[in-house]
Amino acid sequence: MQQRFSRGVTYLIGYTWSRSIDNGSAIRTQTGDNLFPANNFDFSLERGLSQFHAKQRFTASILYELPIRFEHRAVQAAIGGWQVGSILTLSAGSPYNGGNCGDINATGEGSRGDATGLSLFPDKKTTEQFFTRNPATGRGPAGITCDARDSRGINALTYREGNVNRNPYIGPGVINWDFSLTKSFRITERSQLEFRFESFNFANHPNWDFPDTGVTSLTYGRVTSARVMRTNQFALKFIF
Repeated sequence: MQQRFSRGVTYLIGYTWSRSIDNGSAIRTQTGDNLFPANNFDFSLERGLSQFHAKQRFTASILYELPIRFEHRAVQAAIGGWQVGSILTLSAGSPYNGGNCGDINATGEGSRGDATGLSLFPDKKTTEQFFTRNPATGRGPAGITCDARDSRGINALTYREGNVNRNPYIGPGVINWDFSLTKSFRITERSQLEFRFESFNFANHPNWDFPDTGVTSLTYGRVTSARVMRTNQFALKFIF
């Protein structure tokens, strides 16, 4: 939904509900995806959510010229002519490949392990347990095992690939509000001075980084850091 600048306001609002699946999202991957397949002769395990997948995403940007007008030129120059802007982003989390079990079957690529049938996600996510830990050991995932014993008691992952597909994790979402306040001061007919205040993550909302996904980690599933908190900046620009 869009409105071009009219009566002092312009906005652009969009909502996306989607699902993106592929077997490789880029030639040069970002953190959390694979650059090479687990098995060069079987791409079936590479089929999974794209690294850029976001199930739901809402964005809204608005610029509003405050309707403050004064007949006195000096007062108008000092107080009138302010513009307020905002960008709001609400997005679901993105997929992540997580830790792996190491090169168990000596193929040169790390095994993702076997699925245990338990969910990777708890019923109620917290910063202490965003992903479900193994209840028996208190470390590593409940939904993935690196020791899949066969009937002979041998770890089957030494002679075959694990059955966990690519990008099984979904990380924390994003709630972000950017805010700006702008005013132009006319100096001459051809020159003006623009003042701008900008605040990124204006509400100072904590957006969590991806939790620990190490398969043997004691802090598996725990959020230990966050993205950048509120950042303010002021600027002056001379236009001539």
